[in-house]
Amino acid sequence: MSRDGMAEAGSRGPGGRSIRRGHLRGLNPVVTAAATLSVVSGVRRGVRLLSIGNLWLSLALLAFFLVFGPTAYLLRFLVQSTGAYLQHLIEMSFWTNATGESDW
Repeated sequence: MSRDGMAEAGSRGPGGRSIRRGHLRGLNPVVTAAATLSVVSGVRRGVRLLSIGNLWLSLALLAFFLVFGPTAYLLRFLVQSTGAYLQHLIEMSFWTNATGESDW
């Protein structure tokens, strides 16, 4: 391990340095408890509990951004993105890049 802990942080993945610095330490017990609850509950019930928890967490995050974020911008962006998606849906569904000319 190096002096500043980089080898240890690197073994934890991309967020390793944040964990080492303490930014995510409060999240570790929550994730551990959720995983333990899932394992103890069995596969079928455990996955269901995690799915429901994920749904509620996603809704809470959405509500947070709508209340405390730039709501008008987010709603305009949602409408514009949905329109662009619908406009190009058929065209992109049949795109195969058969000629190989695209870098995308």
